[in-house]
Amino acid sequence: MIRVGQWTIYPAVGTIAVDSSATIEVEFNGNGMKLYEEKLAIDVSGRDPEDQPRGIEYDMVGESCIPGINCDNFEAIFEE
Repeated sequence: MIRVGQWTIYPAVGTIAVDSSATIEVEFNGNGMKLYEEKLAIDVSGRDPEDQPRGIEYDMVGESCIPGINCDNFEAIFEE
């Protein structure tokens, strides 16, 4: 497990056999009302280092919100 910003990623390292796959779980834990962005990279051993030398990049974006009801505009609450 590794934590990066508001994300928890599991597993952080591992070995995958040839012609198989693995599932990577990413949990987002937002706080307040905010947009979060992080750049992550996966490095695969034995690959060509000239092709994406910093790893295979992934953009992680998550937005948290605070649920609520607008008590000042009752018509908007019961729209339709």
